[in-house]
Amino acid sequence: MKRLFRGLVILMFITIVCVIAYFLLSAMKKMYIESWFFLDRSVVIGFLSGLLLTFIISLVNYHHALSDHAQERKALLDAFAAEAEAFYRMIEPLREGSGAFSIPEQLQPELERALARLDDSAGKIIRGERLSPLKGTTIEKRGRFASKNAKSELAFDRAFVPFAESCNAAFHAHSILPYLKDEQEKAAKQEEFLRHLSLVYVALQVNSDMMQAIRAYHDKIDRFLGIRRTRRQET
Repeated sequence: MKRLFRGLVILMFITIVCVIAYFLLSAMKKMYIESWFFLDRSVVIGFLSGLLLTFIISLVNYHHALSDHAQERKALLDAFAAEAEAFYRMIEPLREGSGAFSIPEQLQPELERALARLDDSAGKIIRGERLSPLKGTTIEKRGRFASKNAKSELAFDRAFVPFAESCNAAFHAHSILPYLKDEQEKAAKQEEFLRHLSLVYVALQVNSDMMQAIRAYHDKIDRFLGIRRTRRQET
């Protein structure tokens, strides 16, 4: 994805430079050298046409690749939404009025499997290729020139990465708890697990910052893929 974007930018830069060079050399030809063969109009038109055609093909390939990545991203978000909803329904009854979690021993294996699925789903989103080829620092510095999709993706990453880290930490802490023998170490690990589980629970609430960022990001992807427009036409 990034290679396609770089190639597209390089081709656009070469095209602009060639056009500027042509006009400059044309002026010099009229003033100094009338016999420059490579400034013949047919030669120049053929060269620029080929360059323009290559640029258009690269642009089409980039758009197709972007559409494929958007569809993959949407599938990952849909899969995560299903796992997040199932996990939230599971731990919601386990939360006491004080805000602490009381997890029965018989539910520990099921909780670990649910955490594993949620962590795996979140990890796929984190490791997946972004839609925007721009880095977060570039978007921050050049915010005026960045697309709305890039800004939405940056906002999503800022909200989602801490959640993914807490989810992974909760899963890791819970998975090693049964193997700890030292009671003090086990108590510290249990406290760490409950702390990260609380962060995961808060993040999965409907009106949390993370869920709002996910909905906004998902909406941007749907608009890019034309899903919302299709739904409006069907209705």
